[in-house]
Amino acid sequence: MTTAQYIFIAFPAIFVILNPFSAASSFLSLTANQSDETQMQIAKRACITAFVVLLTFAVAGHLIFQVFQITISAFRIAGGIIMFSIGLEKLKLQPLRIEQTEEEMEESLHKTDVAIVPLGLPILSGPGAITTVMVLMAEINWKSSKLIGTLQMAGLVFSCALSIVLIYFILINSRKLLDILKVTGVGVMTRIMGLILTVIATQFVINGVRDLLPEFAKILS
Repeated sequence: MTTAQYIFIAFPAIFVILNPFSAASSFLSLTANQSDETQMQIAKRACITAFVVLLTFAVAGHLIFQVFQITISAFRIAGGIIMFSIGLEKLKLQPLRIEQTEEEMEESLHKTDVAIVPLGLPILSGPGAITTVMVLMAEINWKSSKLIGTLQMAGLVFSCALSIVLIYFILINSRKLLDILKVTGVGVMTRIMGLILTVIATQFVINGVRDLLPEFAKILS
């Protein structure tokens, strides 16, 4: 896989898993009584928090694999299944079970600062987003050369940064955006994102299974 192909997969996967329209709705609910300037500051801190969380898990992914003795192939399969289930819920327009519960959202409404928790974490950089960046990190081709691996790692960081920047602009324009799209438009966009995510997740699972086939062949022979 070339670096361009890697970014072409990484960017949509990260952007979709960040769930921009759901995040926009949550942002409006949590900042309804704030001024425009305050909303921009909250959106900025939330996005910075999400970027730091994603970058941390992207960079520390290999270390986590080594500590828990997890093979990259196994994580590709498990992560792909998790991403597929999230994409499937988007297709069905069901609320994600890994997001905040109603009780947690109610508690968040009474907080004076909601930028870091719950907006930055877990609404933006939740378990699904963390799993996605770790799976993408596992897809980096270090075997070909260090240069290709480094370029793809830079591509992953770029994809995270670009996704977060777009999310920031969606958040600060969330009221206008939701007024334009209405409920039907948001539903259509969410389903499209769900379809994209399920396709990418399926490819991750296929890659993981393909890498494990030689080991299964050795066991059976």
